[in-house]
Amino acid sequence: MGKYTDLIGCPFVGSGRDYHTGLDCYGLAEEVFRRFGKGIPEYDEDYHNKEAVTKTIRGGLSRPCWKKIENGQEPPTPSLMAIRFGVPAPFINHVGIYIGNGKFIHTRENTGVVIESTESPVWRHVIEGYYEYVGE
Repeated sequence: MGKYTDLIGCPFVGSGRDYHTGLDCYGLAEEVFRRFGKGIPEYDEDYHNKEAVTKTIRGGLSRPCWKKIENGQEPPTPSLMAIRFGVPAPFINHVGIYIGNGKFIHTRENTGVVIESTESPVWRHVIEGYYEYVGE
């Protein structure tokens, strides 16, 4: 967990891209992937525009730089997690980053950056899929 210790508690900031001042969920993904030596493509939709978020995430995840991990396979570390948060959620509206051992790191408005279990009843039914970054 050493790679992430300094991120825990970092505040949520819409469109945030600097962990010193705050991150949104994709800003956190960029930071975690950067720490693994992987620069992922920028994503800059306003998190309140749910239709644009879904369109951009779906479009981005269908690009050849992201490979969907088949169900039943252990996702590599790090992997982007597409999440349909809120019930019912007709679209992908959140991302987390799988960091191994059944854990993921993400940020939300009311918590800031936290690490949680993928098997938590809160999360296991809303995870749409895991995506490995394979470069462009």
